[in-house]
Amino acid sequence: GVPDRSQGREGWMLTLVDPDNRPPFDLQRAAAVPQACLSDGGPVPAASGPEAGRQEPDLDWRDHRTKVQLTAALLGARRRHPGLFTRGAYRPLAVRGPAGRHVVAFCRSQRRVWSMVVVPRLARTVAGPGAFPVGAGCWGATAVQLPDTAPRRWHQLTTGDEIQAHRRWVPVADLLGRGPVAVLLGRS
Repeated sequence: GVPDRSQGREGWMLTLVDPDNRPPFDLQRAAAVPQACLSDGGPVPAASGPEAGRQEPDLDWRDHRTKVQLTAALLGARRRHPGLFTRGAYRPLAVRGPAGRHVVAFCRSQRRVWSMVVVPRLARTVAGPGAFPVGAGCWGATAVQLPDTAPRRWHQLTTGDEIQAHRRWVPVADLLGRGPVAVLLGRS
């Protein structure tokens, strides 16, 4: 995949328009994106201070910086592990639990390096009308099943969190509790 970076539209574009009919580029908004977002794929800083205990995830999907940070993290991982993303074995992952049909998960592996991607599907159905569409509270006992040979410890690229599998299962609340998607790396 090639990131959609055409005409400076690094942020979300929540419109159904032809690419040739894009609105003018907002230079002031783009200038407000901190340089940390454009680093070499480092983790997004976690919330601290009075916001640390809030219920919403640290990565707000409505903020254009989240997409820029996610893109930077993924490009950094792809730069460090090119074979994993171009030739790695693809494996869909089973998801079990009350919200299992609302999660899509897969992993890739090459030699001992693994990546795992977990995204919500029809998240508003899980969270309810007007509720934040992701977060730890809406997933209940839903969990992703890992292959036998997969790592048990994972590093979440966008938050910097270390995620631990419980036997061969990872709770979706741990994966999607702080952001709209989970992209992780691990070594077996």
